[in-house]
Amino acid sequence: MSQLDVISLWEKKTNRSYKKVYISEGELVKLSETLAHPDNMRAAIIHSIFGKGSMANFILKEDDLEVTKLYPDFEYTTVDQILDGFVANPPKFEYVAL
Repeated sequence: MSQLDVISLWEKKTNRSYKKVYISEGELVKLSETLAHPDNMRAAIIHSIFGKGSMANFILKEDDLEVTKLYPDFEYTTVDQILDGFVANPPKFEYVAL
């Protein structure tokens, strides 16, 4: 599930639409190089996770096992279920700025 998938699901659950600002990988690199500390760290981490894909830079192969196959008796919580909890008890919304 991509970040955009999660945002889309949240928009549907809350009947809201959020303005999305797209920043290129090059812009993130430039921000991480030019912003003063600690603001440059935020740009560097965002670039690492979303630009370089550090958190998901792998592809499952045919012989790889998905976690639900390893632990079939475990009751997993879906992203949809987690977001339902936030709809019932919403956090205060704040925009994040670089």
